[in-house]
Amino acid sequence: MRARAPVRHLLCGADRAYGAEDVRRGVGSRLAARPGFAPAHDGPDRAAWEALVTAAD
Repeated sequence: MRARAPVRHLLCGADRAYGAEDVRRGVGSRLAARPGFAPAHDGPDRAAWEALVTAAD
């Protein structure tokens, strides 16, 4: 999914990446087709990531 990559790599928040109407419709239809799907978190949240990145400076 084109919107997932920026979110996964913490380049932008989900609200911004999934904000386009065509993306929102696509995500909605995929989720509707998979009622038992629960996305797994695969990394730090944005605040933790920024703390890690800025700690290296």
